[in-house]
Amino acid sequence: MHPAVRHLGNKVREARSRLGLSQRQLAERAGLSPGMLCLIERGEANPSVQSLLGLAEALGLSLASFFDDQPEQATTSEDTPGSSSSWRRMVLPAEMRPVLELAGGITWSRLTPGPEAGVEFREV
Repeated sequence: MHPAVRHLGNKVREARSRLGLSQRQLAERAGLSPGMLCLIERGEANPSVQSLLGLAEALGLSLASFFDDQPEQATTSEDTPGSSSSWRRMVLPAEMRPVLELAGGITWSRLTPGPEAGVEFREV
């Protein structure tokens, strides 16, 4: 499997553990079979968009959290919209975007350099 799928599985497992949920409990909340959740967590299954949405909702996370390696950061005054530095960093070049390939040929990639509170920019 693609390294991004293993990364996604690790993110799901970490979030489930933080909430103190068993695989069976999370699978039920997300509308998945326990076996499918196990495969996703081990990075052996390529989850559908519907599965990712169910997991995100069940874990109380945004879809962006599955792609991120860093916590959300507060916006500083120099990062506010309109500042010249914020516009240059608003969209990542294609070669720098984290990509996740899903079942059915669907590809998600982050357009922004990092998470923005309450906002998700994705190319699907």
